[in-house]
Amino acid sequence: MAADSHFPRAPLVVLAAVIEREGRLLVTQRLQDTHLADYWEFPGGKCEPGETHEACLARELREELDAGADIGPEILATEYAYPERTVRLHFRR
Repeated sequence: MAADSHFPRAPLVVLAAVIEREGRLLVTQRLQDTHLADYWEFPGGKCEPGETHEACLARELREELDAGADIGPEILATEYAYPERTVRLHFRR
Protein backbone atom coordinates (compact mmCIF):
# COMPACT_ATOMS: atom_id res chain seq x y z
CA MET A 1 0.00 0.00 0.00
CA ALA A 2 1.43 3.42 -0.93
CA ALA A 3 2.02 5.96 1.81
CA ASP A 4 -0.28 8.97 1.83
CA SER A 5 -1.36 11.64 4.30
CA HIS A 6 -3.37 9.03 6.24
CA PHE A 7 -0.43 6.60 6.47
CA PRO A 8 2.79 8.66 6.56
CA ARG A 9 6.08 6.89 5.91
CA ALA A 10 8.57 6.39 8.71
CA PRO A 11 11.20 9.13 8.92
CA LEU A 12 14.33 8.67 6.83
CA VAL A 13 17.23 8.17 9.27
CA VAL A 14 20.34 10.15 8.27
CA LEU A 15 23.72 10.37 10.01
CA ALA A 16 26.02 13.39 9.80
CA ALA A 17 29.65 13.63 10.88
CA VAL A 18 30.72 16.77 12.73
CA ILE A 19 34.45 16.84 12.00
CA GLU A 20 36.34 19.70 13.64
CA ARG A 21 40.03 20.45 13.51
CA GLU A 22 41.73 23.61 14.77
CA GLY A 23 38.39 25.39 15.08
CA ARG A 24 37.30 24.60 11.51
CA LEU A 25 34.41 22.34 10.46
CA LEU A 26 34.38 20.04 7.42
CA VAL A 27 31.31 20.62 5.24
CA THR A 28 30.47 19.53 1.72
CA GLN A 29 28.26 21.05 -0.96
CA ARG A 30 25.32 18.99 -2.21
CA LEU A 31 25.46 17.94 -5.85
CA GLN A 32 23.36 19.46 -8.63
CA ASP A 33 20.17 17.54 -9.45
CA THR A 34 19.80 16.28 -5.86
CA HIS A 35 17.42 17.20 -3.05
CA LEU A 36 18.55 20.61 -1.72
CA ALA A 37 21.20 20.97 -4.47
CA ASP A 38 24.04 23.43 -3.74
CA TYR A 39 23.27 23.66 -0.03
CA TRP A 40 26.11 22.96 2.40
CA GLU A 41 26.01 19.96 4.73
CA PHE A 42 28.09 17.81 7.03
CA PRO A 43 29.30 14.59 5.37
CA GLY A 44 27.13 11.54 5.97
CA GLY A 45 24.06 9.89 4.57
CA LYS A 46 21.11 7.54 4.84
CA CYS A 47 21.12 4.62 7.22
CA GLU A 48 20.42 1.27 5.55
CA PRO A 49 17.84 -1.10 7.11
CA GLY A 50 19.41 -3.00 10.03
CA GLU A 51 22.54 -0.83 10.01
CA THR A 52 23.75 0.73 13.27
CA HIS A 53 24.35 4.45 13.38
CA GLU A 54 28.08 3.86 13.86
CA ALA A 55 28.30 1.49 10.88
CA CYS A 56 26.27 3.86 8.71
CA LEU A 57 28.47 6.85 9.40
CA ALA A 58 31.70 4.87 8.98
CA ARG A 59 30.42 3.52 5.62
CA GLU A 60 29.35 6.96 4.41
CA LEU A 61 32.73 8.50 5.31
CA ARG A 62 34.51 5.72 3.39
CA GLU A 63 32.23 6.20 0.37
CA GLU A 64 32.26 10.02 0.33
CA LEU A 65 35.75 10.87 1.59
CA ASP A 66 37.69 7.60 1.27
CA ALA A 67 38.49 8.04 4.95
CA GLY A 68 38.31 5.84 8.02
CA ALA A 69 37.06 7.36 11.24
CA ASP A 70 36.43 6.63 14.89
CA ILE A 71 32.74 7.40 15.33
CA GLY A 72 32.11 9.36 18.50
CA PRO A 73 29.05 10.12 20.59
CA GLU A 74 25.85 11.68 19.34
CA ILE A 75 25.80 15.46 19.68
CA LEU A 76 22.23 16.15 18.60
CA ALA A 77 19.25 14.44 17.00
CA THR A 78 16.54 16.42 15.26
CA GLU A 79 13.64 15.75 12.92
CA TYR A 80 12.42 17.90 10.05
CA ALA A 81 9.40 17.41 7.81
CA TYR A 82 10.02 18.47 4.21
CA PRO A 83 6.96 18.46 1.92
CA GLU A 84 8.13 15.22 0.29
CA ARG A 85 9.69 13.40 3.27
CA THR A 86 10.51 13.55 6.97
CA VAL A 87 14.16 13.24 7.95
CA ARG A 88 15.49 12.23 11.38
CA LEU A 89 19.03 13.58 11.47
CA HIS A 90 21.65 12.37 13.96
CA PHE A 91 24.84 14.41 14.35
CA ARG A 92 27.87 12.54 15.71
CA ARG A 93 31.47 13.43 16.41
